[in-house]
Amino acid sequence: MFAEQKKTTNYNGFLAANLGAQALPDKIKGADATLAVNVLFTYLSNTNPQATGYSKVESNFRALCKKLNVTTKEITRQGVPICTAFSLVDGDKTVFLLDPFENYYKKIGAVDAIQGYSNKYSGLLEFVWQGGNFSILTEKGYDENDPNDGKITPQLVSSLEVIRVTSYNPGAYLEIRSKDERVNTSYRVTVGMTVEDFDKFLDSKSGEAKQLIHNAAMEEWIYFQGLNFGIFVKDKKVAGITVCPSH
Repeated sequence: MFAEQKKTTNYNGFLAANLGAQALPDKIKGADATLAVNVLFTYLSNTNPQATGYSKVESNFRALCKKLNVTTKEITRQGVPICTAFSLVDGDKTVFLLDPFENYYKKIGAVDAIQGYSNKYSGLLEFVWQGGNFSILTEKGYDENDPNDGKITPQLVSSLEVIRVTSYNPGAYLEIRSKDERVNTSYRVTVGMTVEDFDKFLDSKSGEAKQLIHNAAMEEWIYFQGLNFGIFVKDKKVAGITVCPSH
């Protein structure tokens, strides 16, 4: 494997991973030793620590540096590249974005309140359950001049599309996975978890403060652009989670 790396000056992550997975020969020295150290250092700096085989590469890298009496710069750990969230789980309910609302309307139970909006939010209807702890924001897909506008008819329900799901219920969660196929791990953003635990896989400071609708009022959330979800923080804990398209 080392002989293959010596044939090229281009960095190849897969070659580096295979190189680092094996103990390098004791006789390695000079330019070869420098090449090995640089290749493994680059791999460790560009790869998430949770990637399969990472710990083995790091162990062999440390052993090689010690053997050669080499001191390198500190390895900058890579964050976890996260896939977009598309669903939220609350108890026995799993709601998916962009699903027809009628899939959930009758299954969830009696609605506490239905809130319509005007101006720039015209066309949105928010269905609220459990005293406001669980809600689904929908978008109308019918003619605004419909004489039944404002009435919850079967035709209206069948025209609605889920565009946001929100829960403040302890234990409700959304699950996100790493984009890196070498990281066979998923992460749960759970109502009740501490911000400190959340920061272990996604820096909360990387989010953007956003005013989002909830039960006819506006709340400030931390929204993660491009990941389709946000968290409502209170007393250093995740007090609410929401899944909605980037905007």
